[in-house]
Amino acid sequence: MAIKGILFDFDGTLANTTPLILHCFRITFEHFFGRVPSDQAILGTFGLPMPKAMLALNGGNEAMLQDMLNYYRSHQLAIHDEMIRPFPTVAEGCKQLREMGIRSIIVTSKTNETCQRGLDCLHLTPYVEGIVGVHDCKVHKPDATPSRIGLERLGLSGEECLCVGDSPFDLMSGMAAGCRASVKVGWSSFDDAEFNRRIKPDYVIDTLPELTDVILEMNQNQR
Repeated sequence: MAIKGILFDFDGTLANTTPLILHCFRITFEHFFGRVPSDQAILGTFGLPMPKAMLALNGGNEAMLQDMLNYYRSHQLAIHDEMIRPFPTVAEGCKQLREMGIRSIIVTSKTNETCQRGLDCLHLTPYVEGIVGVHDCKVHKPDATPSRIGLERLGLSGEECLCVGDSPFDLMSGMAAGCRASVKVGWSSFDDAEFNRRIKPDYVIDTLPELTDVILEMNQNQR
């Protein structure tokens, strides 16, 4: 069965939001606790829904969770557009995939609205067919559910799709949903040893256009 679609993560995969996310976590924890988690601790939560990431970093303090989320999000929205950046080759790679007839959808642990704002800022909206966001399902990455929804919305089977992300949670979700293969982006901020402990990707790419080579090779081997 030929590869026809891709389940893309957004933050850290298509969009360089790492400086934005780190800044918002730092300012939030400084405000509430007068201390800041290490960058590595924050990076280790990438790919998780924001409430789960916040709880992992605040010691499981659910009583403060909503106030912390509100504070974080208010700062994020205020500086989002000026801090979000594209990764090199992403727009080029998305364009090439569209020209190949490969269909793409975003599967993210952030809200649909914020993800759409990011896609618009980076001029990537024409290359994706939709967003599966945090409010589209009750369970999230690394669970298979959001990726299954992405496959359903594309109208494709897992055998026809790749999952692409910068976090092990992205790939764990996609593979649990039945995707043919997992692809880690080489610009992931996630610790390599921790990543591979959770899941070993089938492919690692250093530029997004390399995805076209992966797909061509996989489809050629099906003949």
